[in-house]
Amino acid sequence: MLRNFPLFQFRHGDHICVFYQSEIALMEVLTPYIAEGLRKGECCFCVQKSSTAKRLFDNLRPALVTS
Repeated sequence: MLRNFPLFQFRHGDHICVFYQSEIALMEVLTPYIAEGLRKGECCFCVQKSSTAKRLFDNLRPALVTS
């Protein structure tokens, strides 16, 4: 996982803004970041167009499934 990546070194309540060149690049950062926040029980807010939000939800489903 990317937990040691600088993106994940923020403290609770910090806000971030990510610039990206493609939706694939956005998903590579956004999916693990949001998944980690949800695993920690944090509220996550992400503003995206509906097609990007659907792709994010689809990516999060397997990332958040626990056995």
